[in-house]
Amino acid sequence: MEEREVPSYCRLCEAGCGVWVQRNGAGIATGVRPAHEHPVTRGFFCTKGEALVELLRNPGRVISPLRRAAGSAPGVFEPVSWEQALDEIASKIAAIARESGPDSVAFYQGNPLAFSWAGAVATTALARVIGTGRFYTAGSIDCAERFVLADVCYGHPLLVTIPDLARARYVLLLGANPAISTWAQLTSIPRWREEVAELRKAGGKFVVVDPRRTETADAADEHVSIRPGADADLLLAMASVILRRGLENRAFLERHTSGLESVRPRILEFTLERAERTTGICTTQIERLAVEFATATSGCAVGHSGLTMSPRGSLAEWAVILLNALCGRLDAPGGLIFNPGVLDLVRLGDLLLDRAAPLPEGVRPPMRRILDDVPAVGLAEALETGRARALLIAAGNPAVTFPNASRMERALERAELLVSIDPHINETSRLAHYVLPPLSMLEREDCVLLNSSFLSVPYCQWTAAVSRPPAGVRSEWWISRELARRLPRLPSREPDGPWARRAKLRGNSLLCRGLLALGERRVLRMALAAAGQVTLGKVASATHGVLLRPNRTGELLRRLRTPDRKVNLAPPGILDLFDGEEAHTTSPEFPLQLISRRRRGGMNSWLNSLASARRVDPSLQVELHPADAERAGVREGERIAVVSATGRFEGVAKLSHRMRLGVVSAPHSLRVEGVGSFNDAVPDRPTDPWTGMPAYQGTPIRIEPARREMGTSQTTSGP
Repeated sequence: MEEREVPSYCRLCEAGCGVWVQRNGAGIATGVRPAHEHPVTRGFFCTKGEALVELLRNPGRVISPLRRAAGSAPGVFEPVSWEQALDEIASKIAAIARESGPDSVAFYQGNPLAFSWAGAVATTALARVIGTGRFYTAGSIDCAERFVLADVCYGHPLLVTIPDLARARYVLLLGANPAISTWAQLTSIPRWREEVAELRKAGGKFVVVDPRRTETADAADEHVSIRPGADADLLLAMASVILRRGLENRAFLERHTSGLESVRPRILEFTLERAERTTGICTTQIERLAVEFATATSGCAVGHSGLTMSPRGSLAEWAVILLNALCGRLDAPGGLIFNPGVLDLVRLGDLLLDRAAPLPEGVRPPMRRILDDVPAVGLAEALETGRARALLIAAGNPAVTFPNASRMERALERAELLVSIDPHINETSRLAHYVLPPLSMLEREDCVLLNSSFLSVPYCQWTAAVSRPPAGVRSEWWISRELARRLPRLPSREPDGPWARRAKLRGNSLLCRGLLALGERRVLRMALAAAGQVTLGKVASATHGVLLRPNRTGELLRRLRTPDRKVNLAPPGILDLFDGEEAHTTSPEFPLQLISRRRRGGMNSWLNSLASARRVDPSLQVELHPADAERAGVREGERIAVVSATGRFEGVAKLSHRMRLGVVSAPHSLRVEGVGSFNDAVPDRPTDPWTGMPAYQGTPIRIEPARREMGTSQTTSGP
């Protein structure tokens, strides 16, 4: 049969790299190669890309609905028709919601839906139809602080900024390794190396702050080795230097910010000597960094997930905004700017976000909603206490990706109804009562839409489905629509609330039913037409998408939603964060600190079962400094155990001078059969007070010889 190539794009991260997909005469994808003609990614393509085709033919793929066999243990399934599965699930959801209220039905969206506009919209609409307030997403264990601090400082959670790297002359990057993750996590700069090279060619400076000398640090002018979880201390000490020396941009501060004077005394408490004790960075280096940053002609401090995954993550994210504001780097060329995106997500958020929704029982202030979701770290407790009796999971694997993963796995087993919308049997879907298989990414239409606000070069691309799916799989939109159609009117989650609130919730449910009934193509056409930047017809006719208006300054400050239309540098409760728990402290029992890292061949947990991921990352490597290894009696290539007060996992020792003394690095969300995962050792307490973000960075641990009877088999987890 004749093969032909068709255009599409990758949906494994924010980069959205353009590709050509080879498919055979039966319409099934057989290969993929980078699209050098793509106007933005221009042939950029990482090693994860081959997974696009591999995901389609993975032997463990689910190709028809499954139901746990009656009276059987988890993981024993029988095939069932779509009609029977959906009827039974809808009936059980309705019974539980009527008996215990809609909040007893929880919903969790995993990371892959961040790159499927239709899947994200449809499953969110289904949760609104149910009316649950227990809506969780992977964002609250990944990037919650970005939204929460945008809300309290800028007045809207979707006023999330991105770096204007092309015009920057000084970049301070904290908690990211774009050489492995392509600058993903609410920012997309696929060809960042070229941008950095131009920055340096123009006399600029690129500084990377990380406990590990990352692959990105190799491309930097300077690597700053910091103790895990101490980023807020570094940033606040730099801010203190700038204020003491009078290097702040007073004109910008007076015109565009408020609240600095009320927080100034606490900032000045972060002396160089105090910061040296907490960060492990010498006073002269901190002072020099502060002066360089303040006196550069343009630039920005940029924080990513490694910055925020600690009990002081919100303070660290606030300190990023503070430092940029002090130097006039917000909404300035080369600073942090705002891209409205294809749809103008701020205006869309005004229509769709229920920001007045109360927190469900068990979630207590100062924790708060992150967009429409609540902190996911509370999901295990909700299941354990019976506050959540049912759980629907779309594209998620919390049994591996959550902190204290063993506890999470046990909690999942307590659910009266566990439904997994997932193409593979992984550690979470194995526990489900029903597994509903969705289309894989090359089998569905898609559009660069919901993540378009994070693009350094704004564009819109649409792709047709480019591979014929198995007969038994359906789209997330179809699954959500059919479940919603079967659900009767359910009780309000606020039965005693004001009439206006009850009417709003009822209206939301009806609106979402209607949205699902319209169908994804019609909704997409209407959304693009309403936004006015590009029509579906235009973007669909363009082989590799349509370039939109370039990013520009002026958008952030013009759109501020704070009462005084200024950047609020003293949001309510910020001073309480100064007194919160500092970075994890070590002890004689646990003398080292554990940090996570991303893998070149994997994306969180959702490629773990693929042969390509295992080829790139053949073992769970635990990276540590040779001096720490010598003290522990560990040699290169030996199997070792990483033990914390929460749990343990095993891996292969990799000795490296990239690591800071006293710090150990391992890949997160990678579970090896019989030896556990990084997430088994990470505690689910303490958490960030505002977001519930768990402390993935800095867990106190010790290294010891592995139990030899435990196997060395490869990871078996799925997406």
